[in-house]
Amino acid sequence: QYVHATHLTDAHTCKTFRLSVKDDGYNPRWRTNPCNYGMLVERSRYNFSTLDMQGNWTLLKRFSRGVHLALDFAIGNTSCPAEGQPSPPDYACVSGNSSCANADAADTPAYVCKCWDKYTGNPYLPNGCQDIDECKQPQLYPCQNGRICKNRIGGYDCPCKFGMKSDGKAGTCTHVLLTTAAKATMGSILGILVMAVLFVVILHKEKKKTKEFYKKNGCPTLEKANVIKLFKKEELKPILKSSNLIGKGCFGEVYKGLLDNKNVAIKKPINGSVLESD
Repeated sequence: QYVHATHLTDAHTCKTFRLSVKDDGYNPRWRTNPCNYGMLVERSRYNFSTLDMQGNWTLLKRFSRGVHLALDFAIGNTSCPAEGQPSPPDYACVSGNSSCANADAADTPAYVCKCWDKYTGNPYLPNGCQDIDECKQPQLYPCQNGRICKNRIGGYDCPCKFGMKSDGKAGTCTHVLLTTAAKATMGSILGILVMAVLFVVILHKEKKKTKEFYKKNGCPTLEKANVIKLFKKEELKPILKSSNLIGKGCFGEVYKGLLDNKNVAIKKPINGSVLESD
């Protein structure tokens, strides 16, 4: 027997495929193994088996839903719009994440639509091409050494841990080595922080010491006496000038001046921690 196949083309370039199986009278196996069926099948999805020659029932056992067939098609009688030119009203690539490619057609111009790389779906539908979530397909888009996958538009990342850099996809994360400039900057920041902490500690100690002197000089008791008036150190500073100095002894210095429009004498102890006024 022999197989005869022809393509029939009409005026509208629509193609049909005709297949016929006939006995040529010279094949002795025709009587025992009559091959009386044919099919169109995708080459990569079908491997020939001699059992298929016994009849189509053997093929149905292997492919219960039929053999795989992929049909290529293209938008005919036109080509992709030139770069910078507006798309025609009947432009087929309507998905925002798709592009046009001229088809390999010898007899007439044609084009096909394709989703961008890292996108999948139907480019002939609005919003038909959607970003692929690679993190949901770890077998195809793995992250090495336990890195956590993070999807992004048009791809995915496997970020390294803090303090590391390089490519997490390949599992080559390495510790970041600080440059001399970075080390100097970090040293300056650390020095400023240490100085700030010391300043706070010293300030706290001075406040504590002032409170202790306040109690030691009996100020809480003097505050209760109605005939005695207490002044703050800041109020006495304008009088404690070298021009107002009238005497100096073993225990301190004496200054004169006006306080509440009254002449007063102020004795300043040598250690500067206690102020007395008369």
